[in-house]
Amino acid sequence: VAEVGEGLCALARQAESAGVPRWAQVLDPGIGFAKDAEGSLALVRHADRIQRLCDGAPLLLGPSRKGFLRAITGEENPVERDFGTAAACAAAATYRGTGPCHIYRVHNVRGVRQALMVADALSGVK
Repeated sequence: VAEVGEGLCALARQAESAGVPRWAQVLDPGIGFAKDAEGSLALVRHADRIQRLCDGAPLLLGPSRKGFLRAITGEENPVERDFGTAAACAAAATYRGTGPCHIYRVHNVRGVRQALMVADALSGVK
């Protein structure tokens, strides 16, 4: 997690040096890319650490239908992993209070929106 966060922060600084202001940047830790299931789970669990390392920059998580969900659920068909996607997004949204994630990249927008609404209601987040 620290290595990914440090890498993202370095890239954000490079972008800023090249003229891309921090307010125009969104950081994506790359769930599933060159990571095993445990690595992807760690990034979702500790996205708040990445955000703190990068001075509170907005985070994007894209867990939608990824292989780490297959490893957990055993579901081979990616389309059938939408419930797992919704659970990952809801967990990330409410983990450690209000959650660090600002943007979720998903296939089933309606289903994840409902899951996030319920997670927010249960956690008291507005």
